[in-house]
Amino acid sequence: MNKNAIQKFAIWARNELIAQVSQRAYQYGIDESGFGDASADTLNGRLLTAEEKSQRQELIKQIKEKGYKVYFQPMVALSYSDAEYLGLIGMANKFRPDGFYIVDSHGSMKQKDVARFFYLIENNLDKEIAVGFHSHNNLQLSYSNAQYLTALHTDHNLIIDSSIMGMGRGAGNLNTELFVEYLNETAGADYSTEPILCSIDNTIAPIYMTTAWGYSLSGYLSAKYRCHQNYARFLNNKNTLTFEGMNAIFSKIEPEKRDNYDREYIDKLYTAHMSAGGEKTPEADLSRLFEGRNVVIIAPGRTTSVESERQKVFDKVKATDAIVISVNHCPEWIKCDYVFVSNIRRYEKLSGIETDKLIITSNINAQAGYTVGYEPLLCSIEAVRDNVTLMLIALLIRSGASSVYLAGVDGYSFKDRNFAYRDMETYEDEQVAKEQNSGISAAIAQLSQRIPVSFITKSLLEREENRS
Repeated sequence: MNKNAIQKFAIWARNELIAQVSQRAYQYGIDESGFGDASADTLNGRLLTAEEKSQRQELIKQIKEKGYKVYFQPMVALSYSDAEYLGLIGMANKFRPDGFYIVDSHGSMKQKDVARFFYLIENNLDKEIAVGFHSHNNLQLSYSNAQYLTALHTDHNLIIDSSIMGMGRGAGNLNTELFVEYLNETAGADYSTEPILCSIDNTIAPIYMTTAWGYSLSGYLSAKYRCHQNYARFLNNKNTLTFEGMNAIFSKIEPEKRDNYDREYIDKLYTAHMSAGGEKTPEADLSRLFEGRNVVIIAPGRTTSVESERQKVFDKVKATDAIVISVNHCPEWIKCDYVFVSNIRRYEKLSGIETDKLIITSNINAQAGYTVGYEPLLCSIEAVRDNVTLMLIALLIRSGASSVYLAGVDGYSFKDRNFAYRDMETYEDEQVAKEQNSGISAAIAQLSQRIPVSFITKSLLEREENRS
């Protein structure tokens, strides 16, 4: 029995059921925003039959009996004009949800923005509907914006969203422990912070150690340009850009593309940025270096810090008379014939490399013996398109190399150290690590059809057929 097929069917069946129920509810004027007048005789200008009216009333009754609350939360409030937002408020007055929210999806709101939306709501929203505020903390303004909002006079009940330790995707949200303390001091509240601190100790802090959130420069840039935070996540996960470069890419995102994440679009902008550069080295020059030669690639994986694994590399170089090329670093334990660099961050940390031994990709504006085009070396597998080792293998294929041996290409472990150098360690969530491993392994299998590729050192990516 195919478990994957069963799982896919189960997901499809669930989604299909949700869609059918949602469609039926919509026919009765019930959706995420509420249900309006339960005793209504007409719906969307159509006269309800006695049976339809009865069924609608029964469905609404069940919703109320189950204690469900309905909140109207228009995402990315800053994307609405005043007229558009007033239209949403009018809808809320019609459907009468429990609350209507100001939503700062990108963490971009300043105090003036909070004031704008608050007064639109205060002067137009039914007084029986609560006003909510949901913020992201990209600009570190969640706390001050919440303080400002609670200081304003209002006839509505206020709901301020927060999370313990600011837990939330990316930059996180308003910190519960901070805000309740503020309310205790200024609003006569009597919240106890001890249970919150206990939950941080016992639950939240351990999660934070493995799945961090909070302020980051990439999150700041996404808020600066009022962009969906997944753009920041995409660019940050590349681990190839300076923040200056990241800012340059953000500045090119068109206004109509900012609110909704488009992975294909941001990938094109990223690739265009990385492909820009000066004059490229003729391929004939590289062919003279590598044609017909065996090549050992030294990646900065943790195995290269192990003496027994290093000895395997020495033995392979000697046995195959191989050219040694390191990628994105210059190891001290072995003499490398060339250093291949595609990452500007890593390039800036290198020193003492002879210019004529340096091979760089065109996204790096620097003096080097050889500069190669960035885009032609990209992998077809999205998750690992610009993996430096895969790019070098592609270059060696184009240059006519005979075979490739891999050292320090260890794969990614979410729980353990991945690099020989601690300053190379970067935060990766577990899913990203799995995608990287799967993508690199698949790409090596593809490249192995054009040139023999095998592993020298231990690797999570190693397949039986690739053992050296």
